[in-house]
Amino acid sequence: MTTSTSAEMLLAAHRDLRSCPLVGELLARACALACEHCGFTRAMVLTVRGDYLTADGVDLLENPASDLLRRSVLVNPIPLRGWNEESALLRGGGRQGRSAPRSVVAEALSLHHYALGVIAPEDGSALAILVTDRPAGDVVAEDRANVEAFAQITAIALEQVVLRARMQELTSELRFLSGSVLGLVGEMTETPVSIPSHGRHGPIFARFGDSAARPTGGEVAKLLSPREHEIAQLLTRGRSNREIAEVLHLSPDSVKGNVARILRKLDAANRAEAVAKYLTASMAREGR
Repeated sequence: MTTSTSAEMLLAAHRDLRSCPLVGELLARACALACEHCGFTRAMVLTVRGDYLTADGVDLLENPASDLLRRSVLVNPIPLRGWNEESALLRGGGRQGRSAPRSVVAEALSLHHYALGVIAPEDGSALAILVTDRPAGDVVAEDRANVEAFAQITAIALEQVVLRARMQELTSELRFLSGSVLGLVGEMTETPVSIPSHGRHGPIFARFGDSAARPTGGEVAKLLSPREHEIAQLLTRGRSNREIAEVLHLSPDSVKGNVARILRKLDAANRAEAVAKYLTASMAREGR
């Protein structure tokens, strides 16, 4: 394969990957394209979760042999303890020739002719490892370079897809916020004027005046945006901001901002009170 042909194939693969609407779909598509472009028969993406490699966040793989590997790692995540090839790659150390450390992925999945590539955004830490494998044939330096290059274009496409999703989320939030502001302005201007009692006007908006009042199911449905409902549901399951960020593929700061808006909209002093109000409203909406 010539350099120009290789570059053209990578550009075509990048266009294919960045057209995927969801991260899980993108990672699954990357596995299929990696086999096609790099000369391997199986491929999967292992995501980094602390000191483990797992396959969560990756959709079903169209290649049955590749999907068998994915399901195996889903059941038994691979620990990264000790000195190993994957830890060295994730730290940016690369292979060390004949002195390269053992591969925990190869040991766990019984791989013999494999190549690895790190998926890492340009300005961030490594998020995943692209694993490719074939039943026979030596894996030479050119093979490893091709897999590493493919992992890099996967990282670029991943960053673009995530940024696009965040822009769509922000657009939705801004539209919801605009509607909320218009509603509050309308309530302010349309509320009948009254003579204050005891020298005080009391609460400006009666429905927010009683801090002990719990919103009804219908009110919660209108108060929270679709993304805030997702986060509120995860809060009811005891998930931390970091865990919510991983599940929804958001930044921790984005989750923190959403949680703050949920507390404000539900007039809750803390997460526990917000969860209690949300669950009560949800059960009322479901007629329990």
